[in-house]
Amino acid sequence: MKLLCIGTALCALLAGAPAAQALDRQAFYLGINSGHVWFKEFDDDTAAYLVRAGYQPSRYYAVEISRMVFYDMRNRYDDFSGNTTTIEIKDGSALNFSVVGIYPFGNKLSLQGRFGLSLWNVYYETESSAFPGEIINRKDDDAALSLGLGLSYKLNDIIDIHGAVDYFSYQPSIPPLDDSTETVPMISLGIVIRPL
Repeated sequence: MKLLCIGTALCALLAGAPAAQALDRQAFYLGINSGHVWFKEFDDDTAAYLVRAGYQPSRYYAVEISRMVFYDMRNRYDDFSGNTTTIEIKDGSALNFSVVGIYPFGNKLSLQGRFGLSLWNVYYETESSAFPGEIINRKDDDAALSLGLGLSYKLNDIIDIHGAVDYFSYQPSIPPLDDSTETVPMISLGIVIRPL
């Protein structure tokens, strides 16, 4: 219920911000960031990228939708009977709805903070030493909060350079990971493009 309320509020912001004034074509933007994500339970990191689209009607805030995608992480777990389970993330993604607060330092540099809701889709492949060769494919879904902090530097009227550290919360439901809550950090660098 809490996540439903948060999601409803974010959707209202996404829908209502552009309606508050006439749409400004230059307020729309597209961006892509490339970086790495870390998973505590896998004790590993992997390459990831994030694509975003947003609307910034003011110097001080924006609303944004983005998708973070990552691949190929693996770990092994020993159970009480001495069997080993291998769990591999084949691919995963998080669809994010965010409100962005912006604090400009002059006309070029700005600090950005993000708060939003993430909808996860993660595809796992599991294999147990008790049943060699038997591979089980599973899909896991979750909805959780996300936070981020970044810097943006305006190169010109079209292109910004953007660096960020984002934190995505994720609760796996795949045993033996289902007793943990992941805080998944992503460090990335990319560009934002605005139309003329």
